[in-house]
Amino acid sequence: MLKNCSKISTDIPVRCYQLYAYPLHSIFLCDGAYDWYFSNYINYKLFTYDDAAIKSNNIDLKYIAPRYNEFPSFVIKSMHRDIFAKYLLQDIRDFICYYIDQGCTISFFVDEFYIPNRARYNKEHKTHQLLVIGYDFQNDQVKIIGYDASYSYCTSYISTVSLINGFSCCPYIRMLSENVTIYQVKDIQKTYDIDINIFKSDLFEFYHSINSYSPEVAVDYGVNKIDFGLQCYKTLGDFLANPNYYTKNHPMFYMICEHKANMVKKLQYLQKKTGVNMENLIIEYQSIHSLAKRILQFFLKRVHNSPGETSFNKASRRIVDLLDEIYEKEYNTVSKILEKI
Repeated sequence: MLKNCSKISTDIPVRCYQLYAYPLHSIFLCDGAYDWYFSNYINYKLFTYDDAAIKSNNIDLKYIAPRYNEFPSFVIKSMHRDIFAKYLLQDIRDFICYYIDQGCTISFFVDEFYIPNRARYNKEHKTHQLLVIGYDFQNDQVKIIGYDASYSYCTSYISTVSLINGFSCCPYIRMLSENVTIYQVKDIQKTYDIDINIFKSDLFEFYHSINSYSPEVAVDYGVNKIDFGLQCYKTLGDFLANPNYYTKNHPMFYMICEHKANMVKKLQYLQKKTGVNMENLIIEYQSIHSLAKRILQFFLKRVHNSPGETSFNKASRRIVDLLDEIYEKEYNTVSKILEKI
């Protein structure tokens, strides 16, 4: 008999690393979590800001360091893989039953070589994460959420033996040493008002390029992280000076363009929820978004597909000029927003 965990499903598509998606699935069981989310994150993917439509849209956390501890009802418990393997792995079915029955979900880091319906199943050893949301131990299987072989974010069933093998054979990675994590929201009925002061703090961090990062982009440039804030324009200009990054700059340009669209939606949402008149600031950010789209299109046409070094260098200099222009515009607009709120 299947024992599901509360209402957890893929109905809220969170377009981000599973590391972020899984705790958000638990948090978004609270209807009141959306105002909390809008208060705490300025980078997201949301193509409509009507309250009724929020659940049907993608939320993007590509650039943000997580702040789950700021959600009052959310509890995270983590366990080192060695401790779990030594004391609890042999009783993994009882362990899963205990926490699922309490309305929790359980995240495991596993070697995907052993996990059916994954792109690397029986092909490649790769550490990845999955989320157990239910169990059916009459058939000795668990229900999980994750990306399947076609990279669709979905639920599926795997045998308990596959989970054990995937966990037991997962290579040790120091930054992932806490390989077992339990997520729980204790009061899903609680509501949270939007907090403009938290948003102001978040925007301040963007202004100063702190508490944000772009790990999937940083790896393309051979660095540990790239701060995603106003500083990113200078960082990107520095990378453009290096011909080794001909084809590797485009993710950052897409991120910049997407972020400006996100900021327009964010300001529209705040204006609607708080009653603060932000119309002029919205117009300014729409202009910044248009410039970001122009930069992206110019990059793709003149730099990314550049036929040679001379053409690349000329186009790169033009891009740097445009980056300086968007920096000045956004610096001034963000300063105005911080003063207004």
